[in-house]
Amino acid sequence: MSDDDCQCPPPPSGGAPGWIVTFADLMSLLLTFFILLLSFSEMEVTKFKKIAGSLKDAFGVQKVILEDVYPKGTSAFLQHYSPGQPDVLTMDNSQPVSLKDPILEKIKNEQERQAKKEFDENVAKVKQTLKEDIKKGNVEVETKGKNIIIRVPEKASFSSGSADFNSS
Repeated sequence: MSDDDCQCPPPPSGGAPGWIVTFADLMSLLLTFFILLLSFSEMEVTKFKKIAGSLKDAFGVQKVILEDVYPKGTSAFLQHYSPGQPDVLTMDNSQPVSLKDPILEKIKNEQERQAKKEFDENVAKVKQTLKEDIKKGNVEVETKGKNIIIRVPEKASFSSGSADFNSS
């Protein structure tokens, strides 16, 4: 079969001319531009009422607009503040108060002694557990404040010149 023997229907005729698409794009962009202008604009109520009144008059709607009634403000927040005078209160019945209560001090000292005792017991347990490594010099145990610091020197971790960890 050759291409000349094919009985294909003719291609459909083109739709709208090409300039319509460009015109539609232009109109949608213009509409978007004016919508953005409107959304960024700030409406003043008094001017808007005057313009609306003149438009109503121009189109034949006769309605009385009271122009002497203006809105009281443009926002919910005050624009100007006036300084106020604070009321001064004087207290004549001031008495010194002792912040140290002997019972509270006794309880606090007892808790500190108990915490120190527990800390010393924990340090002793750690040293007892690691006593062989401490004697060999593989581990050092120090206390700093309320912390127990266990240091492993380099010679105990790695052999000289190797990157493999010692198993002992």
